[in-house]
Amino acid sequence: MILFTFFINCMARYNYQKKDHSLLSPVFQHYLVAPLVSIIPWGVPANIITILANLFLYLALYFVLDAHLLGRANFIVIPALLLLYLVSKGLDGAQARKTNTETPLGEFWSHFLGTFENGIVLYIMFTFFQVDNVLLFVIALLFNYLSEMAMYYEQYKTGWLVWDHIHTLEKIGLTVLLMVVSSIDVLYQFLIEDRFSSLSLFELFLALVALSGLITFVKTITRSTNLTYGIWLFVLLLVIVSFFSAFLYSPLGVVIIITLYSCLYIGKLLRAHLVDGVERSPGIFTPLFLLIVFFTDDFFDVNTIYIITLYLLVNIVLLAFYTSKALKDHWIWTNPIPAKKRRKTKPKGRIKP
Repeated sequence: MILFTFFINCMARYNYQKKDHSLLSPVFQHYLVAPLVSIIPWGVPANIITILANLFLYLALYFVLDAHLLGRANFIVIPALLLLYLVSKGLDGAQARKTNTETPLGEFWSHFLGTFENGIVLYIMFTFFQVDNVLLFVIALLFNYLSEMAMYYEQYKTGWLVWDHIHTLEKIGLTVLLMVVSSIDVLYQFLIEDRFSSLSLFELFLALVALSGLITFVKTITRSTNLTYGIWLFVLLLVIVSFFSAFLYSPLGVVIIITLYSCLYIGKLLRAHLVDGVERSPGIFTPLFLLIVFFTDDFFDVNTIYIITLYLLVNIVLLAFYTSKALKDHWIWTNPIPAKKRRKTKPKGRIKP
């Protein structure tokens, strides 16, 4: 009873504020998420669903990296995994609301892990549809992470997380549809062959994804107030990181560096919003290191990407550790039993002689 009361009090103090303008979200929530969450057992923590969602996404990435493993089955397995990822992402929040277990630590992990999805999904798209235009890929990464950063910066400043009309659900949903359609060879060739000024139909779709990210970034920044130098410093440094990593490394190296660098700063914004309100620097080591590598021919080596990756990963792990430590009292692995389901037991009286 004491444990249950503690959880209820924690939930009452925490208020997750979101404005969802997503075009597909109402239909997705009503016809897919709501029926499924109703059959998920009460005892399944939302954290487990979050972990499963990310597992589906990383499995899709694995099958893209090793395309020969499944062969033609990739046209079914990869979109199925992406769809499972989307559904699971919707279910983790719904399960948390259903069991009254929404917490700041749950929000941190759900959103922090979700920030990696931009880079992963775009790389899956890049590889699956054999995109040759690396510059377009880098621009799409840059604009989508700028929009993601602006969204969480606005949340840090106002307390409100605002999803734009075109966001994760729309981008991944259309990608899944194109992948399923591509299982027909003729349609797959139609999508990847150059048709519009040396752009394929899918590269045109990727350009629209990049444009949607830029529009979201501009809209979010325009309505935001009390902007500090930190956000503009991150924009400048991310442009530098994107530009020079594109000249130095392969597309896989590019997506690793841009994704990790962006997610580290977004994680700092989440920590500021949920823990201490302190706005932290985006960090200059990565762009400075890339500049040195680019302008020093003798210094360049393929192994330099491992140095940057290790540096960023260590900082990401430390950020996650200290944020989790600060919010450790809100981590829930066992859902509290609702009052109507708790067994009522009669107090034991003394045994009569």
